[in-house]
Amino acid sequence: MVSVENKSQSTLKSLQIALPGEQGKTVGKLDKAVTAGKGARVVLKGAKGCDYKVTWELEDGPGEGDIDLCGDHKIVVTE
Repeated sequence: MVSVENKSQSTLKSLQIALPGEQGKTVGKLDKAVTAGKGARVVLKGAKGCDYKVTWELEDGPGEGDIDLCGDHKIVVTE
């Protein structure tokens, strides 16, 4: 399970966590939108290893990044 914190000024409309690579399989995603300053939890299914690609959609636009979830099971979304 991964904690997601929305530290942006807008609503986090969606977030997906995928295995790295071009055809990375999605292993977790948000079930509902997260308002500014709030948090949620994402359950990972079929996750392997430490490195993942995270993509998200804020009201202000999309974003993406790479993350290592072995040390810290937390994703913080900022603008």
